[in-house]
Amino acid sequence: MIYYIGIDPSINSTGICIQKFNKNTKKSENFIVLSKERKLTKKETEAAEKISNFEYRFYKAEDLSIYKDYNHFREYWKSYNLINCAKEIYNIIKKYTKDKPEKLYIVIEGISYGSLKTQSIFDLAGLNYLIREKFINKKDIVFTIATPSEIKKYVTGNGISKKDILTEIFIMNNPDFAIIPKIDDISDAWYMADYAHELKNQNEDI
Repeated sequence: MIYYIGIDPSINSTGICIQKFNKNTKKSENFIVLSKERKLTKKETEAAEKISNFEYRFYKAEDLSIYKDYNHFREYWKSYNLINCAKEIYNIIKKYTKDKPEKLYIVIEGISYGSLKTQSIFDLAGLNYLIREKFINKKDIVFTIATPSEIKKYVTGNGISKKDILTEIFIMNNPDFAIIPKIDDISDAWYMADYAHELKNQNEDI
């Protein structure tokens, strides 16, 4: 078995797409949104019930609001949360690829430096590197970091196209998924899994 995996990292809702292939035949495709422990909304519960290959999963996270006036505690638990998030991403992929795959081809979206105006970009960068540590330079894993513009160019031919266009194309190809709140989490992951497949094919042609 060969797996093509896309990861769209986020502290609040990481999107993961795992495609399982037997040679060139797709056997399955699974979508996961990973977020901090909480109750699902009514719309999220509906989506998870209606779409068999889609699920929500959670990682343990400390409520940082209680440390608002104590920066040393807040930063400590922020690190704890990010580490747990990266660990759970690794565990999810391990769970879905437990049948001793021939190879994992993983594409993760890199850091969007255009978002430097937001404070959360620093936390997101930290999470991004924690995830990289889990997969880089590992046996039987081909790990690629793709820029947001690289994914946009792959999907639309234009590296500066609007992000909404990618989601619209995803819904056109997967109309049943339109009921998922914040669908861009998994649509981006889906494109990255497809891009992992494309990169593998390109390398075979060289």
